[in-house]
This record gives sequence, C-alpha cells and structure tokens, in this order.
Amino acid sequence: MQRRYRALEKLQSLVAAGSLSASDASHRAVQIVESTPQPVRLQEPRLAELSKELLAQAANDTAKAAQVAILQGRLDRLRDEDVRVQSQLQELDTEDPTPKAAALRDVVEFSHVYALFEEYKYLDAFAQLAHISPSTWQRTPHTTQQQLLKSATTVMGHGAVPAQDKMASASSSVMHANFLAYIRTLHYAKVLPPNWIVLPSSVSAMKLASLLAKDATCLLHLLKAQNNAYAESLTISYALAQRDLTEPQVIAPSPALLVAAIETLDYLNLHGSIPLVHQAYRGPPSSEILDCLLRVLVQPRLSRKMARTLSVSITLDLVPIVENGCSAALLQALVTSGLVHDAYGCYLKLHKLSPGARVPTSVLTDMLVAVYKAKQYDQFHLAFDEMWRRGYVVGLHEFRALSAVVPPHVLLSLMGSRDYTNCLAEVHTQASAKDRMLLDLRHLPASIAPSLLWLHVEHLHGLDEGATENVRVLVQKPQAVAALEASLQQHNVPWTTPRRGELVIAAAAVIDYVERQDTQRVKDSVWRMMVLRALGVSSLVLGGVTYMSSSFS
Repeated sequence: MQRRYRALEKLQSLVAAGSLSASDASHRAVQIVESTPQPVRLQEPRLAELSKELLAQAANDTAKAAQVAILQGRLDRLRDEDVRVQSQLQELDTEDPTPKAAALRDVVEFSHVYALFEEYKYLDAFAQLAHISPSTWQRTPHTTQQQLLKSATTVMGHGAVPAQDKMASASSSVMHANFLAYIRTLHYAKVLPPNWIVLPSSVSAMKLASLLAKDATCLLHLLKAQNNAYAESLTISYALAQRDLTEPQVIAPSPALLVAAIETLDYLNLHGSIPLVHQAYRGPPSSEILDCLLRVLVQPRLSRKMARTLSVSITLDLVPIVENGCSAALLQALVTSGLVHDAYGCYLKLHKLSPGARVPTSVLTDMLVAVYKAKQYDQFHLAFDEMWRRGYVVGLHEFRALSAVVPPHVLLSLMGSRDYTNCLAEVHTQASAKDRMLLDLRHLPASIAPSLLWLHVEHLHGLDEGATENVRVLVQKPQAVAALEASLQQHNVPWTTPRRGELVIAAAAVIDYVERQDTQRVKDSVWRMMVLRALGVSSLVLGGVTYMSSSFS
C-alpha cells in the first residue's frame, strides 16, 4: 500500500518538474489503482484521489482528450464500486448469516491483513492468516488468494523478522508456526495452487518455517501429496480423464524439495524418516540429492543402525550414482561412516555396472586400511586381489597409508618384491632429500623405519674411511624408536641418543657395518660357488656310476 502511494507521489513530482506528460502519468496512475486489491483501496482512499488529480491536469491537453476520457471512466467505475461496498459494510448487520454478508466481512478481514503486511507487522499478519477458516478461503476470490500467498511466501522466504515491538512478547518461531498453519489450511481447503510446492521460493519458505518452528509435518505432507499427484498423472486412467488440455500439468517433485525435506529431518534429529522419504520420492535423481544424503550419512551423531539403513536406501539403485559420477563420493562416505563391508560390496557392483569407471586409489586405500583395522584379514586379502585385478596400483601415498597398519611381510607378499622395493626406495628418497647424512622418519610409519634405515646405510656405501660426519636419524613415534634400536642392536651397530627424537650413528660404525656386509656377501658368493661346484661333481660321478652299471648289466 505504501509502495503504491509513493509511486503515485513520484508521478506527481515528475509531472510538476515537466519530465513526464500529465496524460502518460494519469494512464500509469489508473493502472496502479486497478492492480490494487479492493481491500487495499478501501483501506487507503488516497490512491484514487491522487489519480483523480493527475487526470484533472491531463484534461488540459486537448490532443489527448479521448484518452483522458477513457481513463476517467475507468477510474470512476472503480470509485463507484468502492463506494457501493463501503455503503453496504456500513449498513450491514454483523449477525446477518447470508453468504453476501460473509463475503463482505472477508473484505474487511483481508484489508486488515494487507495493512499489516504494508506496515511490516509480520507477526500479527501471519497470526491473522493462521486463524482464517477453510470455508473463508473457499469463498475468497482467486486473485486475493494468490496475492496473499505470494506476499506470505516472499516474506517467509527472505527470513523476515517480526516488528521490534513484538520481539519481546513473542518468539519468532510462533510466526513460522502460523505460516505453516496457514499453508496447511490452504491445502485442506483445496485452494493451494497446483505445483506450488515445487517453486524455489516455496521450497525455501517451507524449509525455513519448518526449521524454526521445529515441525516438518506440513513439509512432508506437501511432498507426499506432490509425489502421489505426479505418480497418478503418469497412469492411463489419468490421461483418459484429461478432457480439457488447459488443465495444469502436474510437475514432478524437484530435487530441491527433497533436499529441503532431508535437511529439515536431519536438523530435527528425525533420521528414521529419511530413508522412507527418499524411497517415496518420485522426482528426477540428481547429484544434489546424493550429496545431501552423504552429508547426513557421515555425521558422527548418526547411530550405526541408522547409518546402515540409510546406506541401504542410497545404494538400492546405483544407476543414477554412476550416471552422475558420484561413485567415489559414495564409497568415501561409506568408509567414513564405518560401513566398510557395504563399501566393498558397493564397489564390486559399481565396477560391474561401469567397468570403465575409475575409482580414485585413495578411496580404495582407505577401504583396505579400514578392513585391516577391523581385523578382517581374509577379507583384506580378497579385497586387495580383487582391486589389483581391476587396476589398483600402489603408489607412494598408498604405500605409506598401507604401511601404517599392515605389517611389512604381509604387504611384501601382496605387492611382490619388485613393487615393494620400488615404493620403499621412493619413500627413502623423500626422507633423505634434505641431506645425505640425515634421514627424516618423523612422519613415516614405524613398521618400515628399520628397512629405511638399512636402505639408507646401503646408499652410503662409498663413504670415505676418514669421514667424520655422523648419520642422524629423526624419529617421532615411540614405536619407531623401539624398532630402530632393536634393529641396530641386532646388527651390532652402536648408536647414541643426544636428544629426544634423534638417533646418531657414528660414521666409523657405518663404515664398519658396510665392510662387514661386503665381507659377508663375498663369503656367501664363495660358499654358493662351492656348493654349485660340489653339486656339479657329484652329478658327474653319479652319472658315470649309472652308465657303468647299465653297461655291465
């Protein structure tokens, strides 16, 4: 109301300044008055008065006398209608039970609601709307219903707050509860527009109201009704009953509507209803729905039983997941939520549906680590072999993650000597990149610390005998320190610990160990050669004896 009044005042100022002709201004003024609902016109008669003044100024233009006369007739008809309604309201007995009296009372009631919206008294406006009966809505003109619904949805969708003088006496959740009651009444009265709930503004308004009022009943009821209406529209009987092609087509529930329902249920800790709502959804699948479900699935506050139920609902149909390219996100969420076996079974199904699809090795590695941590050793070996056959490659990052939980001998038997040695060499290259005489094992698994130490010592094979710089090993984990000390003691190599987290091996001890290793390798080679020679001689003697015995016989 105030906005329309300010628009008319602006037209007057433009005419006074000479920026706009009086005839054009009067035409726009009459349009504004005609677009104003009758309850608002009755509440603010100044709108018609300003339009009348503009028409009086336009009457001086003889060139547009015919146009001004038409505009004057349109304005007079509106004013006559308003005067007639006002006279009827004044003479009306409030106890008159006739339908005409009820309709006139509705005009007064809706004019009060319009005034509350114009004055930004949203708390009172929604309270007034919530107390209007279904029978009142059924006899209300369609235009009035649409305008009130649009105003209420716009206010609620933008997260409006009540007036400041009402904040101390009432909570904002009361306003949102009244909005839900208003929408529920429209739905029960069957005057809610078809497909209203799938509009973006409607979805945001219903979501905000449901969250703040802590009531998801109305939102779920509208979603269920839209699902049923869309499913019915796909039947043959519905198509045969469509005699009028101008009837509105039922639109499928939007993904945003389902996301709003899931987020509302999650906020209200009603996780048991999420799988039911998801399975009843009849709209198109999308990545937004899956992302929302996965965000709920990975929450720590979700019970294991509920997470299991939700995962079954998500993985019931994997085709949309493959089509939207969400396989990796699904597997990662299942592993994060502790459903390792479900993740492995889902991985096999996804690979069967799309053999060419590649799952990131980091996700598969997390799956293997989780299986081994659960002490499912047989399942771990089977899963590793299946992934290996499907192209799983153990790189540097995968090797470090697996080595943190899997013993070296187990990983060696799975990967093979060549791949295991290559990964170990890459890890050693990074650990000794800063200095040749420094080995940094602070952020590496404790199980491979001894192997990295002796590999590092082997790389110092060409160290001069007069070298004085010691080998420094930086460690952080107590398990790594214990493993290194036990390995050094086993190989009879002395060491010192000048400070916590650091082992120092003297250069002389390194040289002595390398020499002993070289000597041992020579001895092993000589012994191997002697054994081979002895085997060769014995085989010759045995062959000769066999030949002689066969000849004499």
